[in-house]
Amino acid sequence: MGVRPTYEQRVARYDQLLTRGGFVRICDYTRRVCADDLIAFSAAVESANDERPIHSLLEDRPHLVVNAEFAHGCRWFRANPRLGRNYVPDFMVVRMDSGGLRWTLVELQSPRLNGRLFIDTAKPGQAKPGEQLREALDQISRWRAWIRRRGSVAAEADGYPHLTPDFRGVIFIGRSEDKLRDLDEDDRIADLEQEHRVEIKSYDSIHRAAEDVRVIGCGIDHD
Repeated sequence: MGVRPTYEQRVARYDQLLTRGGFVRICDYTRRVCADDLIAFSAAVESANDERPIHSLLEDRPHLVVNAEFAHGCRWFRANPRLGRNYVPDFMVVRMDSGGLRWTLVELQSPRLNGRLFIDTAKPGQAKPGEQLREALDQISRWRAWIRRRGSVAAEADGYPHLTPDFRGVIFIGRSEDKLRDLDEDDRIADLEQEHRVEIKSYDSIHRAAEDVRVIGCGIDHD
């Protein structure tokens, strides 16, 4: 009976696999969230007409979203990973816990929706997702279907070890009218999240979580 690998050995193995596939390892104690990060992020969100400037900023400062939005510690991060020929999530974030690797795939949409996350229908009290939200939900559904067709073994061969269709899907879209409660106070959002197994967040949620990290002292340098 073989000796079970230690946690450190498993981290080293996954680190080798993932960095060889283009992922970058980011730890909150080597890249902390600073005031300049928050200023730059706020400026990008306020001035952006679509998601592209925000994508560029987060690609350059991935610790903003990795440390704040996806918990603390070490993560592996990659911008624009490719799933086959046709699918390109904005970001992938991978963490390791006692159960193995946990994957998060991120879809960015525009912060400028003019309040139209949903489109009213002819029936009172009913609404359907607006164009950008519907596009984001469709994208994530297609990613899950691609992984299901390919299988986890093929996904590992493509550089995504232990990636399954049950990954955590996160959509960043629009702005939050209520800076404290974000979008999940809308029952329509909660229904979509349950139906599509996703999390739907505003861009304000990134700033809010990053500000919490900076204020409470997480992400500081360690000896």
